Amino acid sequence: MRSVAVSIFALMSVTACATVSMVPGEVVVEASVTPEQSSLRNVCNAYTNQAKAEHWVTPSNGLLGLAKVLIDGASNKKAAPRTYAQVIEAKTANVSDLYQRISKDIGSARDGLEVVTSEAQTFIATSSATKASLRRDVVSFESALVTAQKSRRNFAKAISIVADRSEYGLTAVETELAALDTAIDAARETANGLAKAHASTPAYTAVS
Repeated sequence: MRSVAVSIFALMSVTACATVSMVPGEVVVEASVTPEQSSLRNVCNAYTNQAKAEHWVTPSNGLLGLAKVLIDGASNKKAAPRTYAQVIEAKTANVSDLYQRISKDIGSARDGLEVVTSEAQTFIATSSATKASLRRDVVSFESALVTAQKSRRNFAKAISIVADRSEYGLTAVETELAALDTAIDAARETANGLAKAHASTPAYTAVS
């Protein structure tokens, strides 16, 4: 298992605290938990934050950036956030080091997604969430899945850039990418399971 460092900072009042492990036995994430927040949502949020912190996905200014332009008159022409390939310097860094870095990152992304998927499968089997709460869990898991898919695309783009320089080491990183694809497929199936659980839950009762 690969070590992954993730930190979650709560922006709301803390009523309880839970420890979320993205990679069992190695990585521990302290996350603030409110009565409205399930362990599944904690793990999904941790995975999304991990992807951003490791630059697997490119951050977006989103609504905050738009608000700054509208309110403060700030320019929206500032430099775009760096892509994963730019962060790792795919065009100039040592090729061998790049393949090792990409392989490690892909492995970490897969490990984290597998933890998220496992948590979701347990949630489906044991949850007593209301329909409204379950809907939030569905959205949270789907967001984590989208994050994994975006990370996969960014990894593939970086691999393509490095492969144009040299294919020595390409086979190993492609094997890692295929393993991530398998994890993504499993997550898709679990997402369908969550959606079905939500659809079959009456609005006035809880999941048994």
